[in-house]
Amino acid sequence: MDKRNAQALSPNEQALNSNERALSPFVALDSIHGTFIVNRYCKFQAEALVTTGRTHIEAELDKLFLIVDRLSDGMVIIDGGANIGFVTVPLAQRIRHRQGKVISFEPQPMLFHALGGALALNDLENVRLYQLGLGAAASKAALPAIDYHSPSDFGTVSLRPFADRQPDAEAVELIALDSLRLPRVDLIKLDVEGYEYEALRGALGLIRSQRPLLWVEYFLIGEARIREALAEVPGYVFGIMDYQNMLCAPSEKLASMGLKIDP
Repeated sequence: MDKRNAQALSPNEQALNSNERALSPFVALDSIHGTFIVNRYCKFQAEALVTTGRTHIEAELDKLFLIVDRLSDGMVIIDGGANIGFVTVPLAQRIRHRQGKVISFEPQPMLFHALGGALALNDLENVRLYQLGLGAAASKAALPAIDYHSPSDFGTVSLRPFADRQPDAEAVELIALDSLRLPRVDLIKLDVEGYEYEALRGALGLIRSQRPLLWVEYFLIGEARIREALAEVPGYVFGIMDYQNMLCAPSEKLASMGLKIDP
C-alpha cells in the first residue's frame, strides 16, 4: 500500500489491514485427495479447494492416473516443480499401497515447506522432497522476491539466470537428475516454468537407461523445444495432452501398457 492510500484510510481501516497482513497467508484445506497447505491469496488453488473440494487440475490428474495405474508395482515417479503438491499428493496417495514412491522438487522455500507440511498431515512416507530446482547441470538460479500476502498465481514464478539476479532475489540450487543415479524411474512430470529444456537435458542419461514416460509442460517454451531436448533419444513418440502438457513416451512401453497417443 502506498503512502497516499494509507493516509486516506481511517485508523480503524489501517488497523484492519495491518492485522490481515499479520495473518499467515497459508491455510490447511481438506480435499478429496487429502489435506493441502494452500496460500489463500493464490489464484485458482484456494478457490478450487474451498468451492469444490478438488484441485483445479483434476482433468490433468485423471490423465496421469491412467498412466500411473498401468505402471508396475514399486514404480518411481519424479515431480519436478511440485509447488504445494497438487500432483505429488494425489499420486503418492494412489500408489502408496503398491510400494510406489514419488521424488519431488520445489525450489520456492515457502511452497517447499507447505508441501512438506501436507506430506506430514497425510502421513505420506513414500515421498522424498527436495528444495532444489532442476537444470542441465549443478548450478544456481535466481528466485525473484515474492510477496505471499498479495494475490497472485505463485505456481507461475519463473527462475532467472543467476548472473542477471536482482538485489532482492534469492539464490536457488539446481541439480541435474542424472546426478542422482536413480536405479529406477518410471514417470517424470516436469512443470518448471520455462526450465523444461534444461531439466530434460540434465536427465538424458536417466532417460536413455530407464526409458521413463515424460509428462512435460510445453506451454512456455513450445512443443518444438521439448522435441529438440530429446532428439538424441531414440524411440520416443510425442502427443499433446492438453493446452499445457505433452506426453513423451518410449513406443515399446506404450504398447506394453496398452496406451496410444496421437502424434
